Amino acid sequence: MKLASKGMSVLELQDIQKCYDVRLGMFGGRAKLQAVRDVSLNLCKGETLGVVGESGCGKSTLAKILMGLLKPSQGKVLIDGQPLEGFSPKDLSRKVQPVFQNPYSSLNPRKKIFDIISMPLELHELGTKADRRKTVMDMIEKVGLPPSIAERFPSQLSGGQRQRIAIARALVVRPEVVILDEPTSALDVSVQAQILNLLKDLQQEYGLTYLMISHDLSVIEYLADRVAVMYLGAIVEVASVDKVFKAPQHPYTQALLDSVLTPEPGLGLPHVNLTAGFPNPLNPPSGCAFHPRCVSALPECAQHRPQLTSTSLGDVACLLKTDFQQKI
Repeated sequence: MKLASKGMSVLELQDIQKCYDVRLGMFGGRAKLQAVRDVSLNLCKGETLGVVGESGCGKSTLAKILMGLLKPSQGKVLIDGQPLEGFSPKDLSRKVQPVFQNPYSSLNPRKKIFDIISMPLELHELGTKADRRKTVMDMIEKVGLPPSIAERFPSQLSGGQRQRIAIARALVVRPEVVILDEPTSALDVSVQAQILNLLKDLQQEYGLTYLMISHDLSVIEYLADRVAVMYLGAIVEVASVDKVFKAPQHPYTQALLDSVLTPEPGLGLPHVNLTAGFPNPLNPPSGCAFHPRCVSALPECAQHRPQLTSTSLGDVACLLKTDFQQKI
């Protein structure tokens, strides 16, 4: 079922699935691991869509599919209405650029900063040599770094400076969509805030569209316009950031929010109200995949797999929040 957001769609996912063939030990058989299950999303021009969920929920697999690094087992990815497989890797890199989690490993340590940022321009044969130099130096200034940094190597920079260079490299060819895969998780808290503010400023200046993957809900709350919550490879809730944080519909979303530490004194450690551990993805639960951990689960939740359904607060895949509840 496809649920569209408002506005002009730049990136669209239609019933995306990704399965892996997994070997069960040295002498075991093989099993299917469904990392992404029937994911349908629209990303509109100029917005930031945050994707959240526990480790292993399929966020990174989804990002790799969007970047063309993995082929989906089923479904389509459309960019400006055109199938992703119709783009060459070179053409796709003009449309979609990534900023990865770790700035320490995403930059070539043997190249100077100028060469790292200018490489995409050379690959796409954009401008003359003089034009490229001006573009690179302008981009270095845009990300808040001094011109002298162009002649340095990544090992001579701090983590925050390296991530600024990674952002400059991604934006130098003016992509339409930027995939932000945990872009601040390897940085100190004070540096995280600087990078998030920089991303906001650049988005406004260049009209960028972001898809941001993060386990940090505070980062998503600050940067995102809409939030998609993933659980065991499937989307269980999609709504505006305000509605997700103020009135979460899915019990899993509520559990994620309850797990966040609060600065308020006297409240102690948060209590996550889940009744079981994360399920085995090779042997997922029947019906609603979340029902073994859900304190509000009904017997019917083990029998029926809920579909994303539109409500007044957004889209949710939960029997407790849909018309099914009225029929039982």
